[in-house]
Amino acid sequence: MIEDILKELVESFLSFDAPKKLSVSAQEALQRRISPYKNIAGAMVLLYLLFLIALLFWVICMPCPPYPWGNAAAGSFAFYMLAATLGIGLLNATASLLFKHWHFVDFHTAVAYHLNYGPHGLSLALVLWGLFLSILYLAHLHV
Repeated sequence: MIEDILKELVESFLSFDAPKKLSVSAQEALQRRISPYKNIAGAMVLLYLLFLIALLFWVICMPCPPYPWGNAAAGSFAFYMLAATLGIGLLNATASLLFKHWHFVDFHTAVAYHLNYGPHGLSLALVLWGLFLSILYLAHLHV
């Protein structure tokens, strides 16, 4: 019961501005705005998921020295996923500075569209993901 309420609450926070909640005309305008970024955003999402899977296999298969409270694999996973997550944002920001036709917000919105989130929902999801990874990394930082 409480689990269902919490799940519904988090889901509503993340998808409050999802494209499926927009009117038909607003959806069409959104699709026109993000159409130049649609393929690269889809590729970025796919590469990120492949990196996530590869990193999971890597930290599981690589021998790590045990810490008193657990394995260093969780810390390695958190560090590399945090680096990849922040790296994508930095690449987007750099591209928006270097190329006058590249817009940071439109690419961010295109990535959110591929994940069925709105831009604000994706921002919230990225903040929560970053906090989780930071806490996981900091918990395994001290020997």
